[in-house]
Amino acid sequence: MSRRPAFWLALVAGLVGAVGCGGSAGREAVSGTVQFRSQPLDQGTIEFHPQDAEAGGTFEGAPITNGRYDLPAKKGLLPGKYKVVISSSDAKAKEDPVPGESGPPAKERIPAKYNTASAEVVEVKRGGPNVFDYDVK
Repeated sequence: MSRRPAFWLALVAGLVGAVGCGGSAGREAVSGTVQFRSQPLDQGTIEFHPQDAEAGGTFEGAPITNGRYDLPAKKGLLPGKYKVVISSSDAKAKEDPVPGESGPPAKERIPAKYNTASAEVVEVKRGGPNVFDYDVK
């Protein structure tokens, strides 16, 4: 008998968690390409930081792989304006750290005007398409 209430409690908690956390609820898919020195960027990240109240507090990012990034609607952005931050570390510049130490961070390859000093703002629109392509020089 004591197992039955625990089972129902676990079942209800699981259903509430699945319904409350999994939907896209107005989010839009966002995707695009990133070129670096006229070639697809091999690896990096792109981040979207909300710039207005309409976008709410939604901050999202995606990995860039072989010049492409993709945020499906499930993890996408609410409509609104977002500052774009692109970064990519120079994996070749990383030295092997001494065991037990983290070592220095890898050098950023992308110019500051695309990340720490980015002024790039995009507007995510309801119903899209929300495709944003970049050519980083």
